[in-house]
Amino acid sequence: MSRLYIDQSSRVYVDRSSWLFVDSTVPVIPPLYSLWVDSLTANETTDNTITFYLSAQNINVINLPMTVPFKVIGQVDKNDFIVGTQLSGTFVLSDNNTVASKTFEVLADSTTEGDETMTLVLTSVAGIACPLEAENLSQSVLIYDTSLFPPGYTLSINPTQANETTSNVFDIKLTTTGVANGTKIPFRMTGVGISAVDLTGVTALTGFFEVTGASEPIDITPVVTTLTYTITADQITEGTEVLTVTLSSDGGISCPIEAEGLSKQIPIYDTSREVGTATLLLNGNGPGIFDTTIYNSSITVNGNTSISTSVKKYGSGSLYFDGTNDWIQIPGGSHFAYGTGNFTIEFWCNFTRVTVPSDVWNPRIISQGTNNSTRLQIYIEDTTTGSGGTGVIGELVLYTNSLISKTNMAVNDGNWHHIAFARQNGTMRTFVDGVLKDTRANSTNFNDIITGYTMGAYNNSTSGDYLGYIDDLRITKGAALYTSNFTPPTEELTINV
Repeated sequence: MSRLYIDQSSRVYVDRSSWLFVDSTVPVIPPLYSLWVDSLTANETTDNTITFYLSAQNINVINLPMTVPFKVIGQVDKNDFIVGTQLSGTFVLSDNNTVASKTFEVLADSTTEGDETMTLVLTSVAGIACPLEAENLSQSVLIYDTSLFPPGYTLSINPTQANETTSNVFDIKLTTTGVANGTKIPFRMTGVGISAVDLTGVTALTGFFEVTGASEPIDITPVVTTLTYTITADQITEGTEVLTVTLSSDGGISCPIEAEGLSKQIPIYDTSREVGTATLLLNGNGPGIFDTTIYNSSITVNGNTSISTSVKKYGSGSLYFDGTNDWIQIPGGSHFAYGTGNFTIEFWCNFTRVTVPSDVWNPRIISQGTNNSTRLQIYIEDTTTGSGGTGVIGELVLYTNSLISKTNMAVNDGNWHHIAFARQNGTMRTFVDGVLKDTRANSTNFNDIITGYTMGAYNNSTSGDYLGYIDDLRITKGAALYTSNFTPPTEELTINV
């Protein structure tokens, strides 16, 4: 059985080769077809549904409902979509001005094939004739390959330590790349003695980051999401508590697999913990060598002392001394006069050489003038008879004109080591990578406000040349930042102490 069609000229036909003219006086009003898509771009994961829409006007009612066939062409095939998707089909228009739709769901894969174009074309398919006025009408969509931009997650906490009063605000930051807007990444906070009452206005130790401000389409531009917390001051002496933030599925929100388990820690000190002032901070980030504390000490660079961007602990670089007449000079001042009070000197070092050829002086990390009872030196031990007769070759020694403290272990293995000398109430403690290695009574009166510090050599001279790298050297006056074993800094040091 054949179906009769009436076109806009009121011609009746069985097929397009056989026409029966009925009335040529009816005015010609051609049908108008509109084809569009919900978005001109899509990707394989977060925006992975594509919906095409078709509507028409002026279709003769005798031809309704109208079936309009289509096919999908371009760089895509059935494997780019969920199972069962066909790359041809039909729209069915039930009436004029109604909208028919067809949705495709892009399949996420791990294959990097680059961006692909998908084009839906209205055309005759499988014996279904396409209306002449709609023939070859098309709409294209660009499908981005998300495997080109795998999601990345970096968690950080700033500052790296806090207390219950003066430094009681900290930020948890999540930096994402290749993650779409609206994505929620859940986290939980844990720790011995940590509860919701330790944080102001917090009722639960869980939450989530929500990504906003990401580029569309997704790319590798970093997006930082920050949550700020305030520590509640209390009258309870519980000692130092360590709060751990971990990205993990919680509260019905699934954590992306790439972020699951990422964690950072921040020690929280009692209100009784002293607060010091950073008097020198050399991060080595370049392009020059400069002090980032409020004192902004003027740095004089000698020889080929430089910033290394290839060998570093944190940040974008470290200080490199090539072992031949390289050093920097830092002016003296009252901020380096600790008296008999508390202070902390810490830094990351990476070196192997323990002796200086044809030189009587040990390699120096820090030298405050010549050896003197009121000025400090930090040098590398090169003999077993040094350091008060019990030296360890490759250890670091804090010295005046006599031994103050030392690491009691070699650190010249070519790896990064965190070193900290901290004096608290007449007790000097030395730490290597957060582990207590030496404890001694000390009440040296460091009262020299004139003599500056030399780094990388002895007493602003070509003697005692250090060969190696130094990163994040910080001196804090007025506080012993470390009094027991601790986790070494997990990111670049700041002036917040």
